[in-house]
Amino acid sequence: MRRSGRADALPGTVMLRFVLVRAAAFGLTLFLVALAVFLLLTVIPGDAARLVVGPEATEDAYRTARDALGLDRPWPARFADWLGRALRGDLGESLVYRWPVADLVARGLSVTLPLALMSTGLALVAALAFGVLAAVRLGGWADLGVMAVAQLGMALPEFWLGILLMGYFAVRLRVLPSGGFPGWGRPGALAYLVLPALALALPRGAYLARMVRATLADVLSADYIRAARARGVPERRLIARHALRNAFVPVLAALGLTFGRLLAGTLVVENVFSLPGMGWFALAAARGRDLPLLLAVAVIAAGAVVAVSTLADLAYGLLDPRIRYR
Repeated sequence: MRRSGRADALPGTVMLRFVLVRAAAFGLTLFLVALAVFLLLTVIPGDAARLVVGPEATEDAYRTARDALGLDRPWPARFADWLGRALRGDLGESLVYRWPVADLVARGLSVTLPLALMSTGLALVAALAFGVLAAVRLGGWADLGVMAVAQLGMALPEFWLGILLMGYFAVRLRVLPSGGFPGWGRPGALAYLVLPALALALPRGAYLARMVRATLADVLSADYIRAARARGVPERRLIARHALRNAFVPVLAALGLTFGRLLAGTLVVENVFSLPGMGWFALAAARGRDLPLLLAVAVIAAGAVVAVSTLADLAYGLLDPRIRYR
């Protein structure tokens, strides 16, 4: 990716080529993630068939389970069989829950996706508010205070922050639920995601606030900003219409990378708040060597990260037409 000297729109052929390349990279990434998870679960100690039938099962029941799971076949054949069924939309059946993996994934995404969107929105709003405040008060008390709080927020682990929020807002004030999820059909279901979303958003918001502050301060010192001030352009208009738009381009890149860390944080936060999302199912699958469920969770998580990064790259062209994709 490079910048062109002209400020024209992205050519359609260049954009099409970029989309095709990213689509190929998307498919290759999913394939490599699935292969890596499959190999890791193949080589680590333990026997999935023994976990399925239990330690008290007879040898005949154990052999039957191995045959049903295909563990008597070499791993390339088993992986090719899973990949072929996955391409047809058949993700298999969970060994732990005895339920179709596709249904479990849909149930987990119904919780994890709103949680991730809420966390990202809260982090972005907080980053813009406090990052702009620090940038326009550069070197002042507001700047020092925002940077100190941001440094503290980046150092706090999600699980510990979640426990603190639960103890204060759920146990002491009793204004928000402490955990669990009643389902989207129940009134007030969104309130169950507020504390987990805050636990995920605060560290990301702190990181993005520091970036907004750094990029906006750099833009505000540019020559064209000084020229606009000399022409009498109001400061608020100068920041909102000119400086903030240019400063937001690198922040958008960081937001795409932060989304991957946010998904990793849901693994811990969902278990702290007992939310039946993708993190909850991933931990249960890892404990039970549930290969079909763990493969589906890993591939979907990797796909989400790559998709968000691709959308962030595409958004560059909308925010800055000088960017050219190669």
